[in-house]
Amino acid sequence: MKFSAILREAVDAVATNKSRTALTLLGIIIGVGSVITVVGVGSGAEAIIGELLGSYGSTTLLIFPNETARSENRKRYRYEEITREDIELINSEADAVKAVTPQITMEVELSYSGVNVTANLMGTLHQFLDAQDVKIALGRSLRAEDDVYMRKVGVLGHALAGALFGEEDPVGKFVNIENIVDMEVIGVLALEEKSFISTVSELDTSNNNTLFVPVSTVERVGGSSNIYFLIGEAASEELIDDAKRQILSILTMNHGKWDG
Repeated sequence: MKFSAILREAVDAVATNKSRTALTLLGIIIGVGSVITVVGVGSGAEAIIGELLGSYGSTTLLIFPNETARSENRKRYRYEEITREDIELINSEADAVKAVTPQITMEVELSYSGVNVTANLMGTLHQFLDAQDVKIALGRSLRAEDDVYMRKVGVLGHALAGALFGEEDPVGKFVNIENIVDMEVIGVLALEEKSFISTVSELDTSNNNTLFVPVSTVERVGGSSNIYFLIGEAASEELIDDAKRQILSILTMNHGKWDG
């Protein structure tokens, strides 16, 4: 199956299975001790999620488009999507926000020198790794210019690097994705401890088995530029409300409001 087809299937799955996608995201965020602040999904959903997760005390933010506006406008005129301009303005102008980034996530088959493994692939921006305070064991992390120039580069999780390369230094080598495209390994993450949720379920919430690549590269290879949500971090727990207000202000400036 072509990489572009895999991406389209992943995007369709996100769009058509919002509840399952949301639950998966919540599981991941709970696993790293986070609380979700939901912006724009409706007061009912926000209240329920806040009640369930409010004791965790995190700075994590999830930003979704207004689904009501999207569904009601779909047959009449262009409806609003999250854009790169939104992301750039939030990251440059919202001082209560540490960073927001898009994510395109899917399961892929990776291969190197006859070794094949199944792994998670995440298309994102360098701010995601920066905001997560991940440690680089070898090489370097993603950079802004990797996304600007759509470079076919990636950072391997620790377990994934070991499965593919063993004791060999992966930096500078190329891994193949789905027999379609080669990605140069630019870095390897330090080993992360399993979270509590990983010890009681099959859900691995660490980055140990993930390949991180620039989101623009996924868009380029897969032919899709739709951004269905953003994940981010407030600068501190005390600034969560300020972060929400600043994000909403920027989105309102760029897209206006729907039904008040």
